Amino acid sequence: MVDLHRPCRVIAGKQGGAWAPQSVRETAVVGYTFRLFIFRHRQPTMTSTARKLGTSVEDYLRGERVSEVKHEYVNGEVYAMVGVRVTHNRIGLNLALWLGSRVSPPCQVFASDVKVRVKSVDEERFYYPDVMVACDGPEQDPYYREQPCLIVEVLSDSTERLDRSDKFFAYRKLPSLREYVLIAQDSHRVEVYRRDTSWDLEVYGAGESLRLECVGDSVSVAALYENAEPETQPSS
Repeated sequence: MVDLHRPCRVIAGKQGGAWAPQSVRETAVVGYTFRLFIFRHRQPTMTSTARKLGTSVEDYLRGERVSEVKHEYVNGEVYAMVGVRVTHNRIGLNLALWLGSRVSPPCQVFASDVKVRVKSVDEERFYYPDVMVACDGPEQDPYYREQPCLIVEVLSDSTERLDRSDKFFAYRKLPSLREYVLIAQDSHRVEVYRRDTSWDLEVYGAGESLRLECVGDSVSVAALYENAEPETQPSS
């Protein structure tokens, strides 16, 4: 039984401002303490200011092991992740399956549920990429990776600005990263940024193929969008 009155630390707010805290309750789960925000829904906006939480890395990682909701971590601030459309999921799965047939140990493919850690002298972040190929050595953490050679994000209205700015800036600090890929949901458009070309933009569309040096092979844009045609947005 969860005790809603024990003292604890704050660990979660909503990324992108899609939810606004209305009241707060405190709780503890299997020895790890949380403060739960009771939210009211509002329309997502990328201009909403995130609440600074001051959570330690250790508390964040401990909390993620028992949380039913995934969170990303940026320098002490923790953000709950939103759900995705079916199209988003299909595109990520298509690429992950294709990559899975082309990597070999110690490299592995991960799809959305494994974190990547970005740590430098002045900051520390944990993100959940939609797709990632990482080649960490045998002494690797069971919950995150630190040496990805490829990171892929499928764009959505609520995350595109973050994927193109903060995340891209952070990911480039990873010495192992060779390629960063952004895939549109509502059109056949794939963007590739490579370390070898100083992160210059390459754009691929319908009927084209793109080479991923991380795995040494090329994939067609059509294969990424197989059974993942854009969906009709529900009327409001």
